[in-house]
Amino acid sequence: MVKVFGLMKTQFITLTTMMFFIIVLPAANSLYGRGVSLTATVIVLVLVSRICAGCCFTGQFIMIGNCVPSHLRATVHGLSMSASCAA
Repeated sequence: MVKVFGLMKTQFITLTTMMFFIIVLPAANSLYGRGVSLTATVIVLVLVSRICAGCCFTGQFIMIGNCVPSHLRATVHGLSMSASCAA
């Protein structure tokens, strides 16, 4: 996707997609009482949102790496990982 759209547009697309599926997730409650349909819907919604979250995290890691000189890259990545784990 990055080769087609570029990094910033890919970030925007995956963030928007993830936000949509997280907002739609509570609507799966309308399938209460239909065990298989509810389970399949929740699995698909959570799976897509987690794939998008992985893409967003990776894209942010790449953007952070591109913003600093190479001799400071390890320090910046360490700080960003510490901040994301603390959040």
